[in-house]
Amino acid sequence: MKNLSILCLIAFIPLFYPAEAQDVGKFDNLELASATPDKVKILDLKKQNLETIPDVVANFSNLTELNLAFNQINTLPSFICKFNSLENISMFRNQLQTIPECMHSMQSLKSLDLSSNQLNIWPEGLNHLHELVSLNLRGNGLSVVPDIVGDLGSLEVLDASGNGVSKILNDIKNCESLKKLILFNNKLREIPDGVGKLKQLEELDLTGNELTELPKSLGKLKNLKVLKIGNNKIHGWPECINGMENLELLVITGNPGLRPPVRFKKPKKLKIQ
Repeated sequence: MKNLSILCLIAFIPLFYPAEAQDVGKFDNLELASATPDKVKILDLKKQNLETIPDVVANFSNLTELNLAFNQINTLPSFICKFNSLENISMFRNQLQTIPECMHSMQSLKSLDLSSNQLNIWPEGLNHLHELVSLNLRGNGLSVVPDIVGDLGSLEVLDASGNGVSKILNDIKNCESLKKLILFNNKLREIPDGVGKLKQLEELDLTGNELTELPKSLGKLKNLKVLKIGNNKIHGWPECINGMENLELLVITGNPGLRPPVRFKKPKKLKIQ
């Protein structure tokens, strides 16, 4: 009788197979995903040697996250613009030269990673993405951060490092939510005054450019905690640093002879490297 009770108990213990993990909506197998297209919310197809996005993906109308990193995709199909719930896209390390212009209609999109592709001009598909919070364009071939970036009013993180950026246009001042501006390893010779109007900015990375000075307007960045200006051509102490009262990390290495003046009033938490 005791053995019978144990057997009955075992019969009611649910068996968990790997396939049942798909119930949460996350898939990394197209065949399994295609069986229940309405359940697909997260699709992870990284490192699949894909050259194109399979047409079957168009059936996943409830998709919220799409990871296609580490493939060989050179274009995005227009059907991607119809995903009204899509919030996160990673196209890291592909071969994109542009993105569909219709992507500007994807008003749920919050995070877009286009790093390590072959973008040479600012894609028009980025325009008017008013809900976009994070944009990663690192490691492409961009030469300008254009005025239209100012239209991305919700943007908090912009990474355009490792390009050939030689100019940032002044309308970047309209990115009023921007907290991190990452521009290391570019060809910048000057920073527009508009950057000094980014009141929420907490981190500014200008490492490895061709700067000889910083504009006084950067002294208005009262929330700035991290400023990296190493490996430039800055010789004289930038006056704007004196106004950065909440600065916690200042990196100046790689600028021959650059050091704080004797009268520099160092913020209590500031570390200088």
